[in-house]
Amino acid sequence: MFDVEAVKQAPCQHTEQNRPRDTHLPKDEHFQTAALRTQALQTPKMNESPMSAEWIDDRQPSSAHSEPPCTVHGEEGDPANDTPGLTSREWGGSPQSEPFEKFQHKIMALCESLWPSHTIALEDIGGGSYSRIVGIATMQQQAELDTHTDAAQATSFSKLLKQSKYWFTKLKCIIRPACSRSHSTAKTMTAQYILRIPRYPDMVNLQHQAALIEFANRISKSWDVPTAIHLEDTTDNPLGVPFVIQNRIPGMNVDELWDNLNQQQRVNLGAEIGKVFRDTSRHSLPVPGTIDPTSISENSRTKIRVFEHVYENP
Repeated sequence: MFDVEAVKQAPCQHTEQNRPRDTHLPKDEHFQTAALRTQALQTPKMNESPMSAEWIDDRQPSSAHSEPPCTVHGEEGDPANDTPGLTSREWGGSPQSEPFEKFQHKIMALCESLWPSHTIALEDIGGGSYSRIVGIATMQQQAELDTHTDAAQATSFSKLLKQSKYWFTKLKCIIRPACSRSHSTAKTMTAQYILRIPRYPDMVNLQHQAALIEFANRISKSWDVPTAIHLEDTTDNPLGVPFVIQNRIPGMNVDELWDNLNQQQRVNLGAEIGKVFRDTSRHSLPVPGTIDPTSISENSRTKIRVFEHVYENP
């Protein structure tokens, strides 16, 4: 257990040791100034992310507390900032930062170009620090013909009509279409996808990521791996940014499920996770590097090639 009083007093002591005293103030005013600083440190500030004592004291981030040039409001699924109810992130006005209410129209335009005859439903999942994630559901109704009942009636009635070749010729042409009519039933076909948009498109190669996922899909035995359905690594698209669409693996988020599991269920889950590490550890490549996307394409019969990384000594 932590000493709560010691933790509360630690920032104040650190502040007073690193902040020069004003020698022009009387002793009692020194005490009042220290008390005000202590109260400011212990009073929580609204609408601000938790910061370390070093950040609050100096008002300047140290080398150990560097952050990207953005204002973080929280994002669902981001382990660094899991604030419930907030899924937006400001990234300097880039398309990745547009509110979902505005950005969804661009996604709908993209989906209509990919699935023109489908009904589209979107889900704002949020994502993490590296990608913005949107769920896509495509629905299409297909008509099915049910003719087996009336077809049997038409077959038996045709035997009777065949007994007369002349007198019932015209009657046969009238009755048979009526007996062979079919009933159509609608069947809805639904598919689930994930739209993944990189936060830093200049620092990500989607082709290399897709090759890595495809390699994992080939060696996977105890886990499911999403596959790339459509990949666009340019900005010439309705979204205006690179993206990849993957099939969505059904299941539940472990972070949401964990608290509702009993001890035995948690042990079983840990065993399943261990199988993933066991299976991946059985596969290796002779050199570290990046998988060549052209060598792992679906129609490629060549061996997997790796672009070897060259490390320079500092």
